[in-house]
Amino acid sequence: MATDELLKNRTSLSQSQKNVDEYIDIGTDVLLNMQEQRRRLLQTEDRFSRARLFLTSSKETLDAIQHRIRQDKRLFWSGVISVVFVIYLLISFFS
Repeated sequence: MATDELLKNRTSLSQSQKNVDEYIDIGTDVLLNMQEQRRRLLQTEDRFSRARLFLTSSKETLDAIQHRIRQDKRLFWSGVISVVFVIYLLISFFS
């Protein structure tokens, strides 16, 4: 009877040890998985940061282009008005 109890306790202890080993393995896998996720998140953050910088420089370039377009329009219409005025003066002078 004592040997049966001892055998049962030993089996229970052995099973508990297996369970602890299994929990440690699961915990290790979870930790490794979390480290991998952290690495991926940092890579994603870096990609977003580079994309943000690229978009910022693109926006600045587009703003500069729009500013130049406005300047060119003003110059063009000033030229058109000047030419029309000179033509008017020439027609008035020679008439």
